[in-house]
Amino acid sequence: MHHQDISEKYRKFLLEVRLSGKVYYTVHGADTSDASYDDKWLTDTDDNILLFSSPDDLYAEILRMDETFDKTQMQTWAVARLGSNEPYAMVDLDLLEKPGLHPDTDLLATIYLTLQLLKDYAIQADDQQLLMLFEGNVIERFIDFIADYAVWGKKIPEKLTIDTKTLFPVLKALYARLLEKIKIS
Repeated sequence: MHHQDISEKYRKFLLEVRLSGKVYYTVHGADTSDASYDDKWLTDTDDNILLFSSPDDLYAEILRMDETFDKTQMQTWAVARLGSNEPYAMVDLDLLEKPGLHPDTDLLATIYLTLQLLKDYAIQADDQQLLMLFEGNVIERFIDFIADYAVWGKKIPEKLTIDTKTLFPVLKALYARLLEKIKIS
């Protein structure tokens, strides 16, 4: 079975995470163990996002873990993915620290996906600092703005008009808070 089919079947997705110029891996997916099907990140018992240097290290840890969301599905997914290193999606946290907006659909799509997945984490961890950043008008407007181009295919203008003096400090605050909530294994 192809890696994307495995991910869709178990609703667990290998993420490549770029942080501080390095590449790490984790898993994000639906918690099918209850009726909510909330999207979650792999975290430790302190709600820190767990990042690994290779997919195989991630899969091995999932198989060892006693506490993980949707444990049976997660472990079945990990076994099915053993030896498969191709990520389902890429999250670039470095874009938050050193934001730069260029009229490029791929870049805007990466920023959009990164922010949407991080919002899932903020909700999962019930992290009030992160939730306040996401619920502020600046991030909400920015997500809506880039969705026009990254999701809905609207033609990108030569120059993006967005209030970077307000946006960039919020993105940097989001990045700083996330650094406190990441555990690299």
